[in-house]
Amino acid sequence: MTDPIDHVVQSAEPVLRIVEIFGPTLQGEGVHVGRAAHFLRLAGCNLSCRWCDTAFSWDPAKVDPERPPRTLTTQAILEQLEPRVVNPNEVAPVIRHLVVTGGEPLLQSNMLIELCRQLREFGWFIEIETSGSVSLGALGEVIDQCNVSPKLKHSGVAHRARLRYSVLNEFAGMESVAFKFVVQKPEDLDEIDELLAALSRPIHPSQMWVMAEGNASDVILERSRLLVDEVIARGWGLTPRWHTLLWNDEQGR
Repeated sequence: MTDPIDHVVQSAEPVLRIVEIFGPTLQGEGVHVGRAAHFLRLAGCNLSCRWCDTAFSWDPAKVDPERPPRTLTTQAILEQLEPRVVNPNEVAPVIRHLVVTGGEPLLQSNMLIELCRQLREFGWFIEIETSGSVSLGALGEVIDQCNVSPKLKHSGVAHRARLRYSVLNEFAGMESVAFKFVVQKPEDLDEIDELLAALSRPIHPSQMWVMAEGNASDVILERSRLLVDEVIARGWGLTPRWHTLLWNDEQGR
């Protein structure tokens, strides 16, 4: 006989702790830079980078009163993104590309599975952004792209917390994965070289992206100019941050 408590837990609808749902806008960085997409930002993070531009998603002291963390069911999120969930006769959205970000979205990976599965049944493309410090698990079966952004020393996060090589090797073994490093100066690229050498799986240069750190367009452009030649020499990609270059830190962009 099924335990009644187990039955309740197993049948409960998945819920997610989120900060905001917005779009369509542009994916501002990485392998799909410039593509139109919707964004789902989840609350909570296991790291605390000193320069984080979305600290409002995990730091209680920086919560934005206009978009505080809240709990939504999978169904409620689906209804905001995909009108055919409510009415199968509705026209499909023109933009069916979802970027799940944070914070660290993989802290809620099990709760994301059903959401991603249903969206893919409606023809959506699902992209996950992560620091690479939390395993993807079964979520990997229901997403299309994973963008892994390991943190460097300048993040201020302890080495043992930000670099879990067993987890990074899992990501390195995926087919649809890109690695994106936030960089402040050219010397940081040497640190990336050391990190890649420590992995047991090679990462092809075409999967490598570097992005200048900064929350203002002039800083992004200045640092990108300093980085570009060294990035090209390694065969990697240099990604902009369109959301910062176009709108700085405007909400919903």
